[in-house]
Amino acid sequence: MITIYQIGSIYDDEIYVGSTCRNPWQRFCEHKYNFSSNNLSVSSWKIIAKSKTNDDLRLECIEVCEEEDRMEYEKYWIKTLPNVVNKYKFEIDRESYNLNYQKKNAARLCERIECSCGKFISRKNIANHKKRQSHFKREAKNNSHMGLNQELSVECA
Repeated sequence: MITIYQIGSIYDDEIYVGSTCRNPWQRFCEHKYNFSSNNLSVSSWKIIAKSKTNDDLRLECIEVCEEEDRMEYEKYWIKTLPNVVNKYKFEIDRESYNLNYQKKNAARLCERIECSCGKFISRKNIANHKKRQSHFKREAKNNSHMGLNQELSVECA
């Protein structure tokens, strides 16, 4: 199942609309992490930048749909809801958008950054890396060396 969601701020009516096959709260935390690590390629940064605390942000699940309807539903809500900040509003197809983005940001995407688990990895692969078991094992190992709770959970920045 796919969840269509929106992220908003208490400071104004602007919203970001997205979709995820995972837990919406985990995806919300990733948006905040991307902002905290200066990944401004996702439009949600415009909303998160306005917040002073986590309480200033709101996550709302709009609708649940099947994977094959995902793009259609997300497109519908982006075009229907007012004050949407999404850069990608379906005026062009996603494949063209991704190709243009990769060409425009090639050097930045290849830049190696340090993950919270301590591994250095290219910026373009960081999201996939954070979903891997090896990442979670390194995080658990690092946390155990520091005497921290060894539970594996999504951390919100």
